[in-house]
Amino acid sequence: MVKLECAICFETLTLDQFRFLKCGHGFCVGCNTEIVSKKVCPICNAPKKQGDAHAIFASFIVSPAEKVAQVVEGLGQIDDNTPSGSVKKAGKKIRDALAAKPSEDTIAQLLSVAEGLEERIYPVYAQVEALTGENKTLKAEAKELRKKCQEAAARKEKLKQLNDTISTLEAAANLAQRNAQEDYETAEKLRKKVIMFEKKLEAQKQEISRLTAENKSQHMQLDLNKRKLKTLAKQTTKQKRALEEGDADDSLQVIDVDAQPTPPALRRSKRTGSDSGASSPVKKLRISRR
Repeated sequence: MVKLECAICFETLTLDQFRFLKCGHGFCVGCNTEIVSKKVCPICNAPKKQGDAHAIFASFIVSPAEKVAQVVEGLGQIDDNTPSGSVKKAGKKIRDALAAKPSEDTIAQLLSVAEGLEERIYPVYAQVEALTGENKTLKAEAKELRKKCQEAAARKEKLKQLNDTISTLEAAANLAQRNAQEDYETAEKLRKKVIMFEKKLEAQKQEISRLTAENKSQHMQLDLNKRKLKTLAKQTTKQKRALEEGDADDSLQVIDVDAQPTPPALRRSKRTGSDSGASSPVKKLRISRR
């Protein structure tokens, strides 16, 4: 592989690590970064601008011996830090080098490098295999964890729904309790009103009973008065007739019993009756003949 030397840092690098100016001079990538702010080439002082530095892509003709030597050198540099793409190309490079019919010494070098490569790569593949197993295990664990996370998220959502339901039920219970308290207070007020109305009704019943008794007494007195008037009317008619005939009959006489003196025993009997609430204003009449 063709290598170039940087004119600033004198480091030997491959062509792809160089950037060239319009004047033709090239420097490594690191040095190009340092001189990017300068306006002239550090070799020939030719004017330059930022962005003039560019890469050059070239294909060099390499002899079979040099090609085999490059393969041997490249295989010797392969280790566990080498990209997998370069490792995959190693077999093809060995086959291409053998197809160039190298000398026995070159073949021996290739075999030696291949053996060393196997010794260097085998632990890497063993490590890769172990890592692959661990990766599968981790994937399975990750899958299980994702499943558990999904289940936990579902439980969390269900718990949230349950909490919402509990909050709704608590609000409904509080409302029902307030309504029940209001209903109780209303019922208590109605009960007191009913009691008051019952007392009033009882008083009215007593008043009605008293008025009924009084009315009955008055009716009895009225009937007595009617009978008295009727008797008086008959007596008056009879006396008038007797006067007209000149033969008055004084044998029929209407006596007001209440106007006569009451015997002591009868007075006690009346007093007892009046105490029991059976007093009556009705007057008694007695009709007798002389």
